[in-house]
Amino acid sequence: MPNPADFTDIAAKFVNLVMKKHRNLENLSPEGVESLFETVTAAGFAPKEVVPGKLSGDYLDQDGRKTGETYPINGFFPFKVIGEDGEDDYRATEWLNRLFGNAYLTGELTTEDAGLIIKMVAEEIEQRKPILGIILQSS
Repeated sequence: MPNPADFTDIAAKFVNLVMKKHRNLENLSPEGVESLFETVTAAGFAPKEVVPGKLSGDYLDQDGRKTGETYPINGFFPFKVIGEDGEDDYRATEWLNRLFGNAYLTGELTTEDAGLIIKMVAEEIEQRKPILGIILQSS
């Protein structure tokens, strides 16, 4: 299993983006969007792209029917993940939203906090990454 240190460069790019752009995420450069894509990919998702946009989920009643009320999937983060199938990837978007929220809310976004936040983001990526199956061979 990869060590969280294996994801440090990706985590550092993500945290740098959060620290610099947390108040103006809507105007990300192509390099910033690429950093989001790399982060989601490193975590084991299979994105086609990361684009500006908001997603919402539907509240369900006890019988599993939509109530007509919705809730935000990415309330913190103005980007959504599009999966390989071209559809909105709700799980990846929710994960990225949570990662942004954790990174942003963990510290006051000072330089001193950056190392701790980078470590936390690297650990989140590592924990999300799927475990590869073990191939058994008969001898």
